[in-house]
Amino acid sequence: MNSHIDYQSAEDQRDVVVDVISRLAEGEVMQTTIDTGVVQVGWSQRPAAIERMAGNLKAGQHLCLCVAGYHQALDYLEEISDMGRRLMTRCWPGGLQLEVPVDLPFGLLEGLPSSTQQRLSMGRRLRLLSPKSQFIRDLQKLLSGPLVLTSPVPVAKVSATSPPSGDEELPAGCDFCVETGPCHSTQGPTIVELKKDDWSVVQPGMLTRAFLKQMTGTSYLFVCTGNTCRSPMAEGLFRKMLAEKLQCETSDLPEKGYLVGSAGVSAGNGYPASPEAVQLLLDEGVNIGDHTSRQLSEELLDQTDHILTLTNSHRQAILMSRPDLEGKIRLLSPEGRDVSDPIGGGLAEYEACKSEIESYLKLLLDEIE
Repeated sequence: MNSHIDYQSAEDQRDVVVDVISRLAEGEVMQTTIDTGVVQVGWSQRPAAIERMAGNLKAGQHLCLCVAGYHQALDYLEEISDMGRRLMTRCWPGGLQLEVPVDLPFGLLEGLPSSTQQRLSMGRRLRLLSPKSQFIRDLQKLLSGPLVLTSPVPVAKVSATSPPSGDEELPAGCDFCVETGPCHSTQGPTIVELKKDDWSVVQPGMLTRAFLKQMTGTSYLFVCTGNTCRSPMAEGLFRKMLAEKLQCETSDLPEKGYLVGSAGVSAGNGYPASPEAVQLLLDEGVNIGDHTSRQLSEELLDQTDHILTLTNSHRQAILMSRPDLEGKIRLLSPEGRDVSDPIGGGLAEYEACKSEIESYLKLLLDEIE
């Protein structure tokens, strides 16, 4: 069998994926490169492969459960704090490796072979990765159980900057290597330990502590239909009002722990805010001239702490597909009133809409200490 496979240049990458899955199912161990470095990969349902990987760990390395993202992580953890959810939804896929305390195997973790459970929870911690790798994603879609990865080793720290080719010797413990293209990161993942409602950096990496601090901030998302009028005005006004309350610049809000955005349930991506909305807010010293509309997505819904809709219909439209969001989605109006869409109206309609939004934002601001 071929010991060196080129996924990147393959005519049909699906054939490579099927071949690799077959070999992992036979208990083989693979080496490949992901966004944060070089890893060895085995299938969780093959204990012998996981034992081989454990036996070849370098100093400071661990075995990690590879998940597709936040929702899959929920299948393996008894609970995830708001802080953990924010980090997972905002930093995955990518250069974040999480360490989560575990007492007993939970959820789908209990369905893994006992030796694999033990290896993954060494030191009473479960380590999780969600790589930014199309190849790994392709494998995850077809495998019935999770992959297990070794902690990524930055390319600069391994003897070769890419998996070997030709007749070169395979890395220790590996049966084959897959070439997925160059890895541009020289730092490896940032390893973060979750502690209930807190977190700490265990090992620095490609994500800085300052960036992670911003990603753990409380987020507000204003939602209307097209994201060109009502929700951009709410976003711009709230940024200004919140910055004034915190006595900082609007650009400093992420550092203060607040993220503010907007989206539309039926929005097209990339459209500017309406000229009337831009002009009205400029009169207030708020510039939304560079705003571009965006469609409300599952990722945005997962990432946001407070979802504020401009009408009841917007709220119901979201809850129809995501009833789990009941606790964090509400109308901007505390009285349950809809904010009418001024599109197609004159400047007076836009002014009335802005004033109404502003009055509700003042009440929202009172909730923030």
